[in-house]
Amino acid sequence: MAEQTGDTRQRVLESAAEIFAEKGFNRATVQDICAAAQANIASVNYHFGSKENLYNEVWRYTLELKLKAYPLDEGCTANSSPEEKFGAYIRAQIRAIFDPGSPGYFSKLMLKEMSDPSFAKELIFDEAIRPMAARLEGIINGLLGGKASARQIGFCMGSVVPQYLSYNFRRQHPHKDHKCHRFFVGDNPTAAEQELLARHITAFSLAGLKASKAMSEEYDL
Repeated sequence: MAEQTGDTRQRVLESAAEIFAEKGFNRATVQDICAAAQANIASVNYHFGSKENLYNEVWRYTLELKLKAYPLDEGCTANSSPEEKFGAYIRAQIRAIFDPGSPGYFSKLMLKEMSDPSFAKELIFDEAIRPMAARLEGIINGLLGGKASARQIGFCMGSVVPQYLSYNFRRQHPHKDHKCHRFFVGDNPTAAEQELLARHITAFSLAGLKASKAMSEEYDL
């Protein structure tokens, strides 16, 4: 559980992030959170107003932790190529998915929302998903020549994003069937294995994007 340091509000926030990531909004209880934070049961209402408000703050907090640990443009500058920006984006997503600590809570929360949606889906989309998607859309548009249609970009997004999101799903639901297991990295890949996976998805996607660029006119239906 979260380290019992700092003020009560921060302890509650840290404990809530861990418990929501583990159980999701609907199964987590205020009692669980306050017990983990070693705080009075009234602390959630006092500091956040409600369990719902606390959940909103947890989303913002875990997104901040993720982006601080794994910035989507790490190592890139304004002069970096679209290929370099794309590689940095994929690498950041892979590293965040496999992080066992607090920077990985965001990915776990995302998975919980996919399987058991809460009231917060609009906030999550507007404040978390939309900005990250917009960045990837811009990178993909650059790789396609800068004038790709919304349809073409959308098709490409639909081909790229599931490649790394599938590892988030498997990370939380390990498949015990060895016949399937051999097609994936292990449940706890090393830093080198994560880097290899990121490079693979990058190279695989860039090849597909190159092919998509060659058929750009076909998207104008």
